[in-house]
Amino acid sequence: MVILLLFITNTVAQNQPYRNQYQYIRLNFDELMSTQGLFDKDNYVCYDETGDTVIIYGVGYDTRDDTTGGIKYSILATEQWKYNVYYTIKVSWVKDRAGNLIAENNYAFTLLPLVDPNNYKPTVEVNSNFYTIDTLLVDTVWASGQENAEHGPEKAVDGISYTTPGSNINLHCWTSCCIATVGGQWFIAGWEKEHFIKDIILSGTYYYTGRVYGLEIQISSNGTNWETIDTFNTLPNIEWTTYSLGRKAKYIKIKFLSNSTTTSDWAGLWEIKFVGN
Repeated sequence: MVILLLFITNTVAQNQPYRNQYQYIRLNFDELMSTQGLFDKDNYVCYDETGDTVIIYGVGYDTRDDTTGGIKYSILATEQWKYNVYYTIKVSWVKDRAGNLIAENNYAFTLLPLVDPNNYKPTVEVNSNFYTIDTLLVDTVWASGQENAEHGPEKAVDGISYTTPGSNINLHCWTSCCIATVGGQWFIAGWEKEHFIKDIILSGTYYYTGRVYGLEIQISSNGTNWETIDTFNTLPNIEWTTYSLGRKAKYIKIKFLSNSTTTSDWAGLWEIKFVGN
């Protein structure tokens, strides 16, 4: 029988791509493990003492280590844990080098995280291939304003883009004026609960004429207090612009900073999509 030792160290990662929103949890086994299935995040489940599931973004190892003959640990990249809260991790369907399943397919243990354990900073292989991700349905939208009843913010999440057959600029995009006014123009999408947002994919109006919008990304957990993440530009003559957010949020605000068309001060989105879990 394989024993999973209860020695765990964790640390909050300070580097990209998840912008301080994830941490590493090192699980040490008492013997060499087969790497087959060991780095499959579906073989691990983590939840806190209230039963809330902790997102596991990926499972990896220190790339400086040789895993040819097996490995005695795995490292989980998860969302941040709260200190002084008990957590349980279940491990299933991983094997030792002899082919024995860990603790008859399901091993669980509970631990209380230490305060700021900062003694292990591994290099871990974590990338988007470890994610279970999909397009997130938006629960609510609102905006700074709208041109008229046909151009409300809900039109930016109706699933109809510029190149969708039958699409009509008078029916299927959000538009509002003016960017230079006090408070500017902005669009907000939100959910009933927080989600990990991997990517924001959006299509600005009149992109096909070469129009470029300067945008600012903000996130919030309550829709009132906002954290500015970054600024970026849409792409001229390209329908979709992807911004890799890599943050957990309940609300996302797209603030329009500029419009490259000198004769227009309007903001506009044909469509916006969010990819995450």
